[in-house]
Amino acid sequence: MSGVDLIKLKLERADKHIHELESELLAFKKANPYKIGTKDDPQTRQLIYYITKADDVPARVSLIAGDALQNLRTALDYLAWQLVPASERSAQTSFPISDDAAKYETEKVRKIKGMPQAAVDAIDATKPYKGGNDALWRLHRLNNIDKHRLLVTVGGSFSSFNVGAHVIGNLLKGGIAMHLGLKPGTVLPIPNLYLSPKDKMFPLKVGSELFTDMPGAEVNYQMDFRIEVAFGEPGICEGEPLLETLKNMLDLVGNVVTSFAPLL
Repeated sequence: MSGVDLIKLKLERADKHIHELESELLAFKKANPYKIGTKDDPQTRQLIYYITKADDVPARVSLIAGDALQNLRTALDYLAWQLVPASERSAQTSFPISDDAAKYETEKVRKIKGMPQAAVDAIDATKPYKGGNDALWRLHRLNNIDKHRLLVTVGGSFSSFNVGAHVIGNLLKGGIAMHLGLKPGTVLPIPNLYLSPKDKMFPLKVGSELFTDMPGAEVNYQMDFRIEVAFGEPGICEGEPLLETLKNMLDLVGNVVTSFAPLL
């Protein structure tokens, strides 16, 4: 089996883990792990939508995510190994990813020793450090956490909500509806206007307040709040959707490997 085939095996394995993760998350969501209720602020009379139930994400989700991260990071190290002549390889040979550009220049020396200049230039072009290629850096750091500390932290994150339901609800209650000649009880189609909140409130817990409506507002049962299982590593990847992030990382590593094909 060629070196390229070994790299592809790691990518295929990562893809398999991601599909497995997708099934696990679907099963978790089907169990209705999050519930939303409303309450009135006793002082302002504002209507508040908040979390009334927030189940813990199963540990298996973190395990599978860690396996995917490990295979993606290993694929890059396999790539570096193939770029160095067999006689020049050492235990230090690996794909260098660092915390900043300065550390990268220092740390890469021992990891790419013996690599042809064209390969070194190609790795430099990926800017594999924080501030250069943050996605590669996050992959590296998350994988280190999973290997050397504990399972990567995951939890619920406030992803977005459909303000269309809020807009239509206010329209039907306000004077605009009368000016438009809309009769009481008129049902209007709700446009999908999903907005992402500035604060993803990671991790979501019972009592987390998602949205505050006007004083005296009535409960709008068509309000759609989206909650995603997300990474929860402060300073690295916090509140970012778990599945989407891993899929993007798979695409990224696949593209890196493909770009190096002429050098292998």
